[in-house]
Formats: sequence, structure tokens, C-alpha cells
Amino acid sequence: MMPATAASPEAVHEQLELHRAVVECVMKLDEPLRATLLFRYFEERSSFEIGRLMGVPAGTVRRRLKTAIEELRRELD
Repeated sequence: MMPATAASPEAVHEQLELHRAVVECVMKLDEPLRATLLFRYFEERSSFEIGRLMGVPAGTVRRRLKTAIEELRRELD
């Protein structure tokens, strides 16, 4: 379904710039934070699944996600 009003070219450009900035920040994350974040938000895996793949407890995965998100927030602010 199409939105009632189309976004302006400027709004689309701003959104694209935001996406670019987020991707750049994610790519700057050190491992294993980057891989953990990618598994969770780009592959939609659970903490348990990520832990199994990475050989760590789900609690470690959750801590890594928290740390990665904090780093992204600092970088994007």
C-alpha cells in the first residue's frame, strides 16, 4: 500500500544519509560486537542461537549487544 503522501526528495536523502551513518558505525565496531549485532538485527537470530553459533552463553551475547548498542549511540550522537 502506498503512503497517502510521498516523502520529499530531501526527506528521502536525509533518511538515506542516516542509514549510511548507521552502517558505517556498525562496520567500525570491533569483533565480536559487530558479528553479534549483525546476527541479531540483520539475521534476526535469538541470543541463544547467536551464543550457539559463537560458542558463548546467551548472557554473553546479551552483554555484547548492550555494549554494541551503547557504542553505536555514542558514535551517532
